[in-house]
Amino acid sequence: MESCVFYLSLPASKPPDPEFSALTSKLIPSGVSPWGLIRCDDIYRDRDGEAPIDIVAVHGLSGHPVRSYYCQGHFWLRDSLHWSGLAGANVYSFGYPSGNSIMSAARDLIVSLDNERRYGERLNLDVPIAFLAHGTGGLIVKQALILLNSYQEKSDTRILSNTRSLLFFGVPHRGYADSVLDYMPWIRPVKGIEEEYTPQSKQVRAMLEGFASISNRFRIHTFINTIKASTWPASSLQLGDFRTYYMGLPNEELIYSNTEYFAMLKLAHNSAEYNKVVSILRRIPRASDLGSESAWHLGQQFRLDEPESESGKLWFRDLRSDAHRVVNRRPMDRSSKIAILDSGIDLGHSSFQEAVDEDHIVAKSFVEGLPGDQDSDGHGTHTAHLTLKVAPNSTLFIARVIEHGSIVEFDNNKSAIVEAIKWAIEERVDIISMSFGYRAEVPEIKAALRKAFHKGIILIAAASNSGVNPRFPISFPANMRQVICMHSTDGYGNPSPRNPSAIPDCNLGILGEAVAAAWPRQLDIAREASLRAAGDTPDAAARPRGSRTMQKDHSRVASGTSVAAPIAAGIAALILEYASQASAQKHDSVVQRWGMSRA
Repeated sequence: MESCVFYLSLPASKPPDPEFSALTSKLIPSGVSPWGLIRCDDIYRDRDGEAPIDIVAVHGLSGHPVRSYYCQGHFWLRDSLHWSGLAGANVYSFGYPSGNSIMSAARDLIVSLDNERRYGERLNLDVPIAFLAHGTGGLIVKQALILLNSYQEKSDTRILSNTRSLLFFGVPHRGYADSVLDYMPWIRPVKGIEEEYTPQSKQVRAMLEGFASISNRFRIHTFINTIKASTWPASSLQLGDFRTYYMGLPNEELIYSNTEYFAMLKLAHNSAEYNKVVSILRRIPRASDLGSESAWHLGQQFRLDEPESESGKLWFRDLRSDAHRVVNRRPMDRSSKIAILDSGIDLGHSSFQEAVDEDHIVAKSFVEGLPGDQDSDGHGTHTAHLTLKVAPNSTLFIARVIEHGSIVEFDNNKSAIVEAIKWAIEERVDIISMSFGYRAEVPEIKAALRKAFHKGIILIAAASNSGVNPRFPISFPANMRQVICMHSTDGYGNPSPRNPSAIPDCNLGILGEAVAAAWPRQLDIAREASLRAAGDTPDAAARPRGSRTMQKDHSRVASGTSVAAPIAAGIAALILEYASQASAQKHDSVVQRWGMSRA
């Protein structure tokens, strides 16, 4: 790659580049400020359909929204990405004046990006975001994400939850040395700004700590330059400063860039450095990949129609022959009461007939216009049957809080979940099972769950199904201290590949791989009718080996932590039922989050 020199100000003797001037005039018309968000791909081509990803570039201190990415007559943000497997991407460049504070620029970035995502060519507000940031631009991006996480700023298009990857190029996470600040004369006279770059200042430390607390949400790629800067005398910028640029986070990837510091984002098409960046962008899940994602499934779909695992069958066989035998050999004072917050239940399914006859299922809807004893999604019926298979003597309190479990529904139905938790408290349930999760904390749900916890209710929630992916850490409410966080395993106890990374107090796992349970009759009937209409016959030969016959018993096989959570709720019920046969003191010690997690 030919080296491209970045000048703080172009020498007067150097003639202007006519191609650059023409490009800049198209992107930034005369009389329009270069600061703010600039759409880089509008002048290049028309796009149809949904954008797969938003790419936002933020230049360094005293940089320029066009010049910082321009080299050899080539503006790669506009000219190359379309031909590099990123067709249809929304590409932006954010500009800011060097005299602005990081806080001010961060707020401007949030507002301008939110406005573009809200009013631009949008079919889906959940389009993923990747930030490419050089130098101070990385500090601005970090500050923006911190502001969003702390609710000091609001984003109607969910900038924080949609941010997938952060590509940092020479970002001074620990501030600039004095030798560097001496060569930035425009900083020192501006009150308060120098403090944002001084090592060990309160602002620098606060940003480091604030970002570390949310960093596991993202994939972080840190680039460090390896070529000495010929035009910049400040020694700490001549070669990549490892201690300054690398944060050392568990999910941070270190990448060496064979460039000078100021040329790190001046990328020639198909150069080695360009291909490093593009390969990262290609790996980011696109909006189309997330179209069916819901809060039930958290990053990967709740898998259906896979063969039922033999290890899972053995697990249930051992449960019946061992645990059920032990629990049932003595009379119980009472059965456990379990609240399941989900999509309802197909109460007419044959699997629930005995429980219905014995009045062991109570169903209530918290969604207007939807009955509690029906299920138009299937998830609630599946989880309810799993719990009943594990704890057949328990009484289920089914709270229908959602219809299909889309992200939009969960955003709109937070109050329904709160009311369902209050109902569970009023019914004096022992356990609340939640096979759903949010990417961010919901204060009103958190308050309701804390109240339930202090009433002695055991809270169990699915961890998430995102795999070892920093973009999707353990979800809320499973990440609450008062909630038992459940991971998924196979029947032999081996962790599922889609489990998130374990963290302290969130390492419990139970069967969740390829488990069969009841499925709403009307959903299978409708599915069979659609298959016949399409010319496919849903006979035994068409089903995966080991799957259950839909026409006879209407069951499906599924995997994930949302399968593990209701099974764990059943195990907790068995423990309570066994403990009820012992002393009251032992029972009280078990009915606690910590006691149950160690039982």
